[in-house]
Amino acid sequence: MCFLNGKTDKPKTVEIAGKPDSSVQIKQTQVIQKKNIGENVQKLIRYASTISNNNFGFVQTLDKESAGTWSISVKNKNKNGTTDIGICQFNSAYHSAYIKSPEFKDPYNQIRTCWAMYSDYEKRGILDNRFYAHRAIWQNKGLFELINL
Repeated sequence: MCFLNGKTDKPKTVEIAGKPDSSVQIKQTQVIQKKNIGENVQKLIRYASTISNNNFGFVQTLDKESAGTWSISVKNKNKNGTTDIGICQFNSAYHSAYIKSPEFKDPYNQIRTCWAMYSDYEKRGILDNRFYAHRAIWQNKGLFELINL
């Protein structure tokens, strides 16, 4: 069993670095990873995979939203004058309080916050309206794989 606070018990586990939410426990025997990417980014991808129960759509959307960087500071200027910032491209008009908060500087917090939004939008059937990159995840086909731990 893998605990998001880093404590582990058998069977095989995945190492989750950073400041994950220690209140969540997930049994994980497989995880999504991106081919040919550095270990720092791979840790974020594994974390997103773990909290989403290997939701390829979520992981691929984050990869597209952040232009493959998984950076907390990646920015994109919009035609309407707003700015999208971070791994999930949080919009400055709708998420300004979160963007200005100390929590925003934590990539794991950004991923958790994004997962809460993504899973809610998925249930409501409005992913394509809320995550522009979700429409283009088919372009990531073959970049990610599910591996056994």
